[in-house]
Amino acid sequence: MAVTSDNNLLLSVFSDTKLRLLNVKTGQMSDSRYNVEPLWTFGIHITKDQRVYIGAVRPPLYPGICRKPLFKLPHRVTSTSYGNIWVEDNVQLPVKGSVIVLQQTGSIVQIFDGYLDINSRNRSFDPQDILKTPGDNVVVVDCNNHTLQILDHDGVFLTYIRLTMQE
Repeated sequence: MAVTSDNNLLLSVFSDTKLRLLNVKTGQMSDSRYNVEPLWTFGIHITKDQRVYIGAVRPPLYPGICRKPLFKLPHRVTSTSYGNIWVEDNVQLPVKGSVIVLQQTGSIVQIFDGYLDINSRNRSFDPQDILKTPGDNVVVVDCNNHTLQILDHDGVFLTYIRLTMQE
C-alpha cells in the first residue's frame, strides 16, 4: 500500500492485475489507472516526486509469459533521493533473498545478498523489509539472521545491528 499526493491509498491486492484506489474520505474502492496485466501486482512505492513503482509477478502456472524476469518475488520497494530504486526480492522461498538497487533507467547498480560475516549456509540472508532513512541510507530487516543491515544510497554495506544475543 502507498499514500497518494491527495492522501488516498493505492493498494496492491493479491492476484489482481490492477492497483486499487481507496478514497479515504468516502471509503469507496475503485480500480486505479495502473494495470500490469497479465502480471499480478506485488508491492508498490510512490517516490517523493510522485512516480509510482509497482512490483509485479507472474501468476502461477501462467504459460503465456516467456521473458526472463529481473526479480523472483519483488516484495518491498523504496527509493533514495539520489533516484535509486530499491527492491527487496525473495529469490528462493522460504528463506533466501536479495536487495537489488536500480537506477531510474532500470540498470542494476548493486545486488546485496547480505553481509558475509553474518550469513552462513545454515542462516541465509532473508530480507523482509527495507526502509530509507532521512540520511538517505537504507535499513534492511534480515529476519533469518535477526539483524538490521544498513547500506548507503548506492547499496554499499555500512554496518549492522544484531537484534538478539549471538548464538
